[in-house]
Amino acid sequence: MENKEKHIPALEEQMNEGKSINNQEVNDITSTELSGETNSGEADKLKLGEKTALPAGEVTVEREESSEFIEEEASNADSYLKMQKPELLVELRNLVDNKPIEAIVKDVESLRNLFYTIHRAEIDALELRHAESDSETPFVSPEDPLEVEFRSIINRFKDLRDNYLSKLEANKEENYKLKLQVIEEIKNLTTEEENLNQTFRKFRDLQICWREIGQVPQAYIKTLWETYHHHVEIFYDYVKINKELRDLDLKKNLEAKEVLVLKTEALLESDMVVEAFRQLQKFHEEWREIGPVPHEFRESIWERFKEATSKINKKHQEYFDARKEEYQKNLEAKVTLCEKAEALAEFTSASPREWLQRSQELTDLMQTWKEVGFVPRKDSNKVYDRFKIARDKFFTSRREFYKSFKQDMQNNLQLKRELCEQAEALMNSEDWKRTTDELIALQRKWKEVGSVPRKNSDELWKRFRVACDVFFNRKTAHFSEVDSHYEENLKAKEALIEEINNFEPTNDSSVNFELLKVFQQRWNQIGYVPLKEKEKIYKKYQEAIDKQFKLLKISDGDKKVMKYRNKIENIQSSQSNKTDRVLRNEREKFFNKIMQLENDITLWENNIGFFAKSKNADAMIADVQCKIEQAREEVKILEEKIKLIDQQYE
Repeated sequence: MENKEKHIPALEEQMNEGKSINNQEVNDITSTELSGETNSGEADKLKLGEKTALPAGEVTVEREESSEFIEEEASNADSYLKMQKPELLVELRNLVDNKPIEAIVKDVESLRNLFYTIHRAEIDALELRHAESDSETPFVSPEDPLEVEFRSIINRFKDLRDNYLSKLEANKEENYKLKLQVIEEIKNLTTEEENLNQTFRKFRDLQICWREIGQVPQAYIKTLWETYHHHVEIFYDYVKINKELRDLDLKKNLEAKEVLVLKTEALLESDMVVEAFRQLQKFHEEWREIGPVPHEFRESIWERFKEATSKINKKHQEYFDARKEEYQKNLEAKVTLCEKAEALAEFTSASPREWLQRSQELTDLMQTWKEVGFVPRKDSNKVYDRFKIARDKFFTSRREFYKSFKQDMQNNLQLKRELCEQAEALMNSEDWKRTTDELIALQRKWKEVGSVPRKNSDELWKRFRVACDVFFNRKTAHFSEVDSHYEENLKAKEALIEEINNFEPTNDSSVNFELLKVFQQRWNQIGYVPLKEKEKIYKKYQEAIDKQFKLLKISDGDKKVMKYRNKIENIQSSQSNKTDRVLRNEREKFFNKIMQLENDITLWENNIGFFAKSKNADAMIADVQCKIEQAREEVKILEEKIKLIDQQYE
């Protein structure tokens, strides 16, 4: 089995002096460094990385405490973000079919998260469209062939992973047995009688064999290392390595460490912060494997390596501090989206338009949610569940609204059918004014009635509109024919005005008065003129007739009656639908005034008898009699005005 982690015991200065490593030093070295195993073993590579320790006195290469950042960086998540579901499926299949299972775990997790984020958004969109429809059936998510195949590959990956882990554990057990054999052979070296060089070569071969065997179960690591190290100490005590062999070994170690320092310093120039950090970990493992260097170079070579390590660690920490800050900002943005979604979840309205507007707002929130980047892993599920609860609550409320709204639309459908029937009953009427008012009232009611089912909306509107158009087209045709006479009436009224202006009064006022009345009658008989000319021509007529009345020597009462006649004519010529009501109000007002004046006259006549017994009786009586005469004259004028009004209905 291929060895993933190689470690050589750090025997440092003891080799320089030809001494063994004492028990205290053994305790100062972690089981990771001594065993050639990582703490978590190869199986834990399928999980998140653990902190890697170094020998006592050396700089530790520290991982981020929040492991979700490491995991995301370790995969190709950034490159996957631009992919759609088919591309994600192809990438997953290629990884599972062609890559070692232990090398793709993080990529598979990234692909799975992205695929189901898109898949969930598509389901949400389908659910939204279903809620906007008139369907009463509950929403059922359709089967997605891509999701079915994706899930199948994920399940195959899990089977491969489980199989890999099972084999790995079996290999570890076998490796444990092999390492026990290595320890036993090292132990036997101290009993052989070969020359020192042969014995030392065997020892080196056994060390190489130890490193190449691979991992053992976690439970055996510490005990196994302690046993191994114990017999290594015994061997060094036994062989008493000669100085020449030792110096050669230390020199080779120095050369190897110098190369490693150069490689480490080169990492400082890399922009791939996470990859540089990972490579640094491997360099530290190699450093521990290389072994001691000559005493005079020990501090200098270590200081160079430690300085480069510190700089890479600092760069790595700054990078993830920035990522943490970015993820925290993303979390705050998603919390804000949750608050907005929760506010929408409380929305209530009787207006479909407002529900549609709020639905669009929620859709926009969902789109923004997808555009916001990663959040800290510990908050990911919690904040998403909060958003989903608010979203689902809104859609539930909206479905309930549309269910009720659909019943209202059925009621509105019946109301609009009745309005169509009423409009169709009026469309052939020739009572232009009354029917116009009634159809306008029906159109107003139509607007007040709420929505109807979409499948009936156009049909009903066309039916109602046809009925209205039939009447108004007939009305337009009728008045178009009438309008042709309006120009002739205008010319006739202009000629009459000219005739009035040229009128030469006689010496008999009563004859003149009757002639002016004839002018008024002729004016009324002529008929309507174009609407745009009505005010102008009437003003010219009024000026002409008033000028003639001023020349007449007639009473003020007769003038008032004549002017009121003109007022009535003006009211009627306005073609307003309020003409009848105005005239009736006028008549009622005049009648009430007459009743009041007659009551006043009766009161004043009764009071005259009391005035005869008082001082200054003659002056008081004369004043009252004057009032009585004025009142009687006003009653006579009002009676004439009422007659003029009544004549309009004869």
